[in-house]
Amino acid sequence: MTTVSLPPIERDTVVILVPACNEAAQIEDTLRSLQGQTRVVDAIIVIANNCTDNTAELAQAADARVTTMQDNDHKKAGALNYAIGLLLDGPMFPEFIVTIDADTILDEYFVERAVHLLRYNEKLGGVSAVCRGKSGLGNNPYQRSLAWLQSAEYSRAGFTRMRYNIHTLSGAGSALRAEAILDVIGDRGELYAQRDNNLVEDYEATLEIKRHGWECTNNYYCVAYTDMMLSLRALLKQRMRWVRGSVNELRQRGWQQEPKVSILA
Repeated sequence: MTTVSLPPIERDTVVILVPACNEAAQIEDTLRSLQGQTRVVDAIIVIANNCTDNTAELAQAADARVTTMQDNDHKKAGALNYAIGLLLDGPMFPEFIVTIDADTILDEYFVERAVHLLRYNEKLGGVSAVCRGKSGLGNNPYQRSLAWLQSAEYSRAGFTRMRYNIHTLSGAGSALRAEAILDVIGDRGELYAQRDNNLVEDYEATLEIKRHGWECTNNYYCVAYTDMMLSLRALLKQRMRWVRGSVNELRQRGWQQEPKVSILA
């Protein structure tokens, strides 16, 4: 087991981590949504992950802190772990870390509301956004119909999570408590498992955070507008990866009862 030296926590600080692989077309819109938050964040770190375009240059021009990774075999999990490692090497660790996808736009109140929830309920290790599709996607009726169907799917998923108490931290947008992150890192040396069959790093990290006694919740007032697949081939590939990754985790961990979380959280 890896031994990790854990730094003290700097209270009332928020850092946003944005792993980005060839997101030059969208990174500026994403960063504008982060810089326009009603709760000003202390740092925005873009991890240019195996990029072959000018994502890093655009992010730097938009006043984000940028770190680059090449030959990262663990993709998003590796990028996030790398950025968290940089924070661990600092003198203090932020009280809250927000992770979002580089093709996602956060509602301007996301950080303020997520931090409020984490302060209100000390048992919460993480708060996830409820995902909605970006508007205006698609260049023809076929693409627009496919985008509409995915928007309906996201709405149904959000309702189902609340009704049946199934709470997972979305990779599109989640706020994590430092203590929960450090519990996992102190146990296994990394927050996101870097293994070949980890196809759903956000779901796997959710299960690990819960294993350490923390609760996680989705909240209707924390909204992330995410990109959607505009071809049936891409959509099926994404959904098959989600299903396969979830089954991998269930097979590895076994079936366990979900702890009850208040819908008001």
